[in-house]
Amino acid sequence: MMVDVRGFPNPPGLLPGGEALRRRTHQVTPNAAGIREYYTGDPLNRIHWLSTARRGRLMVKEFELDPLADVWIFVDAYLHVQASLPDPPPEYNLKDFWQKNVKINLPPSTAEYAVTIAASLAREYLRHGRAVGLAAVGRYLSLLPPDRGGRQLGKILEALSLLQAEGDLPLRGLIETQVKHMTRGSTVVLITASVRMEISIVAELLLRRGLRPVVVLIDASTFGGSKGTERLAFEVSSIGIPVRTVACQVDLAQALTESYHIKPAQAEEPSPQTNAD
Repeated sequence: MMVDVRGFPNPPGLLPGGEALRRRTHQVTPNAAGIREYYTGDPLNRIHWLSTARRGRLMVKEFELDPLADVWIFVDAYLHVQASLPDPPPEYNLKDFWQKNVKINLPPSTAEYAVTIAASLAREYLRHGRAVGLAAVGRYLSLLPPDRGGRQLGKILEALSLLQAEGDLPLRGLIETQVKHMTRGSTVVLITASVRMEISIVAELLLRRGLRPVVVLIDASTFGGSKGTERLAFEVSSIGIPVRTVACQVDLAQALTESYHIKPAQAEEPSPQTNAD
């Protein structure tokens, strides 16, 4: 299940070298790299007609990737941060499946919400032409290198549909193993139901390494889990990192669009100290 997201942070994440980037791609981008002879199967919309007329044979354009860094989506599938409420069996009528605009509620589970959020954001970033990768450790490791296009969306949706939030590796451990493989300037989206202060530490670590973190906090307390999401959101937001908070049964599209704002009362009070473990 996916929702349409509007207004979610989309940092440009320029790669070192900017326009000097040289990475050929089979996709059409605004950056034309040169021309070559036509090969059977090349799309007709790539033909460069001026060069074709000048040389007397079909010539096609080659393209380079936009100078935009990758987007990594990390889904926290650590078993001990998950929470869920009893989910009564749905009562559907057969005719409902033939109707449009039938609203189907997500199961009240942090794992289900995390999967839907990840799928929705992946689709949104891919629509903007970004290269999107996925990392999660549930029962098995799910790791997809960043790529573009509809085919990549299909791979991400397949990986998310098989993801089971029964992992034994916390989000911090997953990020520490992958951060050295991420290009400087990349956008890193963290989706978690954790209320541990180590999430703020990890986000700041990413920021210091030249990455652009965005944190989506699923409020576990609204799913019958631990409290502390509001405090964690305050800590992350106070260091200048974009934050979105999501509660059970909220409008996901709206929650992912609205940015978290520090309340005046929070800004005046000293932040509580808790053990990061």
